[in-house]
Amino acid sequence: LDIAHQKLNLFSPDHCKGQVVYWTHTAAVAAVPLETKGLETFAIPMQLDGKDIEATFSATAKPLLNSRIAHDDFGIDITPDASGHIPPHKFKTLAVDGLAITNPEFAIYKDDSGGCNGGYRMKSVPRRTEHNAEIEQCFGLPDLMIGIPELKRLHIYIAFREHMVYITAANAS
Repeated sequence: LDIAHQKLNLFSPDHCKGQVVYWTHTAAVAAVPLETKGLETFAIPMQLDGKDIEATFSATAKPLLNSRIAHDDFGIDITPDASGHIPPHKFKTLAVDGLAITNPEFAIYKDDSGGCNGGYRMKSVPRRTEHNAEIEQCFGLPDLMIGIPELKRLHIYIAFREHMVYITAANAS
């Protein structure tokens, strides 16, 4: 993904492990594990102002931060304003494996999932006259969705077979 230059390149997955960064030989490369969440979503570990979070990529125009994470991890007031929206918040850095984006701003979205994030929980399920419990896997909502403004600042190679993501600054040469 090279959003800054409006490019999406597709490659054969047949390559030597870790030998995928073709666009630079000198720039710093972040190499992070790719975790599958649910059937269609994946997450990568990042740090927002030094705190560990899981991030997903999103084609949304604005980056989004989960309200539960905003409140619990960063102490941000998530009380909606008069129009019913939670004001966006600017951070110092969004980093991945030593590569940092400075001054990212995130809109905060309401998380009503109960913070499940891919775990398991017991769920009571009524069945006719009896009451049974079943185990449910829930996927929750991501901690952070990186939007177009941040993606434009990165050059990303997703190696699905390796379960890795390789990232450089978009202007790496």
